Amino acid sequence: MRSFVKSTILILIILVVSVIFISPQAVAVKKSKKNAMTPEDLDKLTVSVNRLVKKVYSVSLFAPSDNDELFESKMKVDIEIQGESPDPAFADLVYKIAFILKEREFKEDSIEYYRTVMDKFPDSPYVAKAAEELRKLGVKLDTGSEEDTGEE
Repeated sequence: MRSFVKSTILILIILVVSVIFISPQAVAVKKSKKNAMTPEDLDKLTVSVNRLVKKVYSVSLFAPSDNDELFESKMKVDIEIQGESPDPAFADLVYKIAFILKEREFKEDSIEYYRTVMDKFPDSPYVAKAAEELRKLGVKLDTGSEEDTGEE
């Protein structure tokens, strides 16, 4: 009977340790694969953001559904660019969202997105454009690095 209790306790300890150390990693891997955007999803998101950019350029009125579409696009992009090295394909979308936000007079949000272009996509051709837009918005940039020294 004692050996049965000892073996049961040992099995329980092994299960608890495996749940504590293995499960979070497995869940994180599943989540990262689950959240990864498919090429079709990226195409849909690109079409959506490009449509909003066209509306801004044509000075069309934004409908409530356009605001919802912008918010959804921001959320999707934010999820995709988390982490150390996001897919460079998102540099274009982040820059365009920053532009839309600037034109819609969401200054702080546009500053955040232009900074994201500079921080997350340092090799992108959009970095120089983002820096110029930040200067136009009154953000002082340190010429020695990509970090800003003040907002306004």
